[in-house]
Amino acid sequence: MPDGMTDGNWLEQGITAHDRGDFAGAVAAYRQFLSLTPGNVDVLTLLGNALQQSGDYPGAIAVYADALTLQPENAVLQNNTGVALRQQGYLDDALDCFLNAINLAPSYVDAWLNIGSVLNIQGRLEHAATAFNRVLDLEPQNPKVHVGLGNTLSRAGLFDAALTSYETALLLEPGNTDARWGRGLVNLSLGQWDTAWQDYELRFRVQTAYPFTYDKPRWRGEGFAGKTLLIHDEIGYGDVFQFSRYFPRVKQRGGRVLLEVKPGLKHLFEGFPGVDEVRERGTQPQSEADFDLVVPLESLPGIFATRVDTIPPVVAPAVPESLQVVWQERLAALSGRKVGIVWAGNPNSAFDAERSMQLTDLLPLLRAASDCSFVSLQVGASSEQLQHADLAILDASSWLTDFSETAAAIQSLDLVITVETSVAHLAGMLGKPTWVMLAKVPAWRWGVDGDGTPWYPSMKLYRQTESGNWSSVLDAVAKDLGAI
Repeated sequence: MPDGMTDGNWLEQGITAHDRGDFAGAVAAYRQFLSLTPGNVDVLTLLGNALQQSGDYPGAIAVYADALTLQPENAVLQNNTGVALRQQGYLDDALDCFLNAINLAPSYVDAWLNIGSVLNIQGRLEHAATAFNRVLDLEPQNPKVHVGLGNTLSRAGLFDAALTSYETALLLEPGNTDARWGRGLVNLSLGQWDTAWQDYELRFRVQTAYPFTYDKPRWRGEGFAGKTLLIHDEIGYGDVFQFSRYFPRVKQRGGRVLLEVKPGLKHLFEGFPGVDEVRERGTQPQSEADFDLVVPLESLPGIFATRVDTIPPVVAPAVPESLQVVWQERLAALSGRKVGIVWAGNPNSAFDAERSMQLTDLLPLLRAASDCSFVSLQVGASSEQLQHADLAILDASSWLTDFSETAAAIQSLDLVITVETSVAHLAGMLGKPTWVMLAKVPAWRWGVDGDGTPWYPSMKLYRQTESGNWSSVLDAVAKDLGAI
């Protein structure tokens, strides 16, 4: 310990570091203070906050717990503990903490906002709306409340009401990023794309879309003859399949196109129209010596001012003939129509519970289609559900080592039936007849009604009529499967 440092010196140093965003320095200084003056709840709270802001949520939870043993009726500590628990994914425990906070302080606005947020994540939308409306009674001019209510209304499919909430938030705080982002997603769902793409660019401020940053200029659609443009993907695999149709148009405006993709996509996109080189994303960013300009993949529709009636035609990748032969041999013994199935998406997605189902939900449909042979294209933990299925379904998961394998499998099938996953996009990209089973309020790209999509002409959409209830969807799929 430096000579002459008092507890007051350490506290001042910690607060100074905290204010300038040096969370590690703040944590160290607060701990030094507490070693001299243990049990100070205010400084324990500061320490927990600094740990939480640095991303050390377990550390923050432990410090808040120590503080709560000293002041169990401290509403701020209860709320802060809930925030850290929510970040860790412990939603029920987080909700308990927020409820404790409002029991101690019934007008605690932040706790009410957090209750609404957790209930929204859990899909308990009516209860979430009640929480946000409670805050409106307390602070009707708080833009955060209108954003939270807008998010809940949007998730419930009440898009007009959601837009009203977002616009109210923007009247109160014109620069509110969350309100503009929410408004953009709603307008995309409604097909009002002229006004949506600019808001959609705010996604980088509200989600972790890409792990690297570059100093190179952002490409805005200008000509780039004699230069190299890096296009990098963002979050989902399906997004790459959906927006790859823009690569030839990009190429028409310039020189060399370098595409960076997540693992599993490189082989599929080698030789893709409009792409000169494909690299697989690793742990390090691309060398800036290799390109002159950069653009995120999902900015391309906005750059080309895409409207519903100007979506570029889908472009299919070239799947090696040798790989197609392998898959034809693998499926040769199957009789009747060969139908690929996928019933679950990535469980790490925030809205996976809405879009995914269990294999047991599909089994009655599969049993009724006696003239079909089913091939599971399901990967990940959900594929293990096949072990308990009392129906002969070919499990292809061990062969699906990358998306070129999946593409070859799809081309060897007659039909793909899937929930909203990357396989849906890949099958549509390949022009394969594809039936997609959608949640009542799906991702924006599927729109709000209709059984078709301008993104994929070979695709048919089946929409839930009641949130969480797949029965009407499965009945419609069974009827159509029996009719072909």
